[in-house]
Amino acid sequence: MINRNADNLKEKVLRFIPIDGNDALLTDAEMTEFILDNCEISFKNTNTFFCHTDLVRGNFPQHFSVITSRFNKEFPYIEDEHYNNLIRTNTLQMNIDFGHTCPNWNDVISLGFVGLKKRIEDAAEKAGDDEQKKRFFSASLRQYNAAERFIKRAAQKAEKEGRERIARGLSNLLVAPPSNLFEGFQMILLHYFLQDFTEQTWIRTFGRLDSLLYPFYKESCNAEVHELVAAFLAEINDHGIIENQPLALGGTDKDGKDLTNELSFVFIDEYRKLKPPCVKIHIICAEKPDEEFLKFALDGVREGANSICFFGDRVLRESLLRLGIAEEDTFDYHIDGCYECGGRGELTCPGTGRLSVAKAIELALNSGKDMFTGCRLGLPIEKKPETFEEFYAEFLRQLEYLVESTKKYIGAMETIYPRLHAAPFFTSTFGESVKEGKDVFASFGAKYNNTSICGIGLATAVDSLMAVKKMVYDDKMMSFDELCELMRNNWEGQEKLRITAKNKFPKYGMGDKKVDKYAAELAEKLALMINAVPNEKGGVYRLGLHSITVRWLMGEKLAATPDGRLKGESTSLNTSASFGADREGATGHILSVTEIDATQAPNSVTLDLDLHSSAVKGDNGLHVLYSTLKTYLDRGGFSIHYNVLDTTVLRDAQKNPENYPNLQVRLCGWNELFANLPKEQQDEYIERSEKE
Repeated sequence: MINRNADNLKEKVLRFIPIDGNDALLTDAEMTEFILDNCEISFKNTNTFFCHTDLVRGNFPQHFSVITSRFNKEFPYIEDEHYNNLIRTNTLQMNIDFGHTCPNWNDVISLGFVGLKKRIEDAAEKAGDDEQKKRFFSASLRQYNAAERFIKRAAQKAEKEGRERIARGLSNLLVAPPSNLFEGFQMILLHYFLQDFTEQTWIRTFGRLDSLLYPFYKESCNAEVHELVAAFLAEINDHGIIENQPLALGGTDKDGKDLTNELSFVFIDEYRKLKPPCVKIHIICAEKPDEEFLKFALDGVREGANSICFFGDRVLRESLLRLGIAEEDTFDYHIDGCYECGGRGELTCPGTGRLSVAKAIELALNSGKDMFTGCRLGLPIEKKPETFEEFYAEFLRQLEYLVESTKKYIGAMETIYPRLHAAPFFTSTFGESVKEGKDVFASFGAKYNNTSICGIGLATAVDSLMAVKKMVYDDKMMSFDELCELMRNNWEGQEKLRITAKNKFPKYGMGDKKVDKYAAELAEKLALMINAVPNEKGGVYRLGLHSITVRWLMGEKLAATPDGRLKGESTSLNTSASFGADREGATGHILSVTEIDATQAPNSVTLDLDLHSSAVKGDNGLHVLYSTLKTYLDRGGFSIHYNVLDTTVLRDAQKNPENYPNLQVRLCGWNELFANLPKEQQDEYIERSEKE
């Protein structure tokens, strides 16, 4: 899709910054209608199911300008010095999270466009004099009517350009739900376009496509199935989503039966052939999984199709139950974005709040002040800790203060959500929300209006605690003040000691129970501070322990830490060991991570496992891969993904990137082309490959 006058269209969208009344419902509906009615339609060679659009996220920043302008006007702490210090020092990161969503794909497919619209029309007739409901239904139908006009234009354009199957499918979807596999994929991409591109309520999973589309699969010939799956993967890859666009396979039904089917194999087969860099796959593993299927996927991982993450079905369901999600809503859960699971009808908002767990070490050493700027971020210390137990208690006190600060500022954001954004297309996929006439954002109309907070740098914090214990309290290598000064001076003059602390001290990730108990306890403490605490939307907070690329951001303004890390270096990745700390290999690493009770963190506990390519060659190598996966899942692991690295290949790719245009590495929750990484990140992967 190319705008008739793209620059002019984008500029005109900015006029929607003013907010109509007390919420954004009608204003956002008018903006979405304007976009749908004022864009041209075109087709690329990669468009098998739907038209091309240049409205994808990064190419249409004006929509975000609207939300940002509203936020800057409404947020009560926008000029608060303490808030801004916490943000500027990368201690906390808060986001308006309208973009980690999973529509109810079952309703999208079973009802189709026409059924979703009719459900709104039927509910609107029953609204009576309820002004809030009438406002919601008016906005929703305004968007759906604009979408209907757009679909008709798209069908006409497709027919004119000889795209008869696209034209026929779109015309069919205007009068009935999808009736075959082609129309199933087409309906998914149609809703994706309407919600993600025009409404700008980003979709972060296509759901369990093997189960969702299986009825259509059974009525299709095998050759066409492979062709359509390959075309679907190519079309979503063409959108160029940097974080990769996910889909899920597998899972279990209410009786615990593995839902892996023939279509599951087709998706992995075509994914292995294409290796699309902007697509990732979530595989949900039953307690008694299909070994053949998992090995088929793992075989793809070791040959470079490695944007696959494996999840333990039982653990994910238990984490949702502990959070208070009703049992019937835990079976068809979704995995949103990178690793975050949510129950049916739940908004997880996994990117709303992030805090640096490792920063609490710095604050415990420096009486609550940032070592770079001297500004106060935490609590003053009344007296220096004389024992390790006292230092550990001080670390937890500073950490709890950061958690409470995060909740305070998130709460202030959430109170203004109704004036920032509305999402009728997204809301229309949830029958209960439509019945109540409540937008999921503008009226908190989801069944579970929850909010996630992620702790970043768990291993860095645990390893630093162990180093403080050893250097100051057990071996008395230096005083508390001397350690503070050493961290302030970035280990200057003590390089030998730094290397010893980095490479010889006890570390999380080695299977050392004395160390791992602190990781498990720290996760438990965070869970108690965060999980099930009420938020401002009528839901609760939920804990996550993944870092994604935020570890680089938070490491940039973190002082040196006692574990041997230098000032400005990245903190640890996800819930994995610090790089180089997993000296006991994959087994030790798995033992450490699974000491954490993963059911306490529904927003994920994730292990990144690095293996050298030589270790996974041949039949025995595939068995090694499967054994690591099975061990991790059997021990209660939440999610795991792999980097199969080869030092020689990575070094050559760094020197001669033109020879490796398709070489991918697993960055965190998504894949990235190795050639696109900055040198310091390339060097990190080379270093990780050398230790194997």
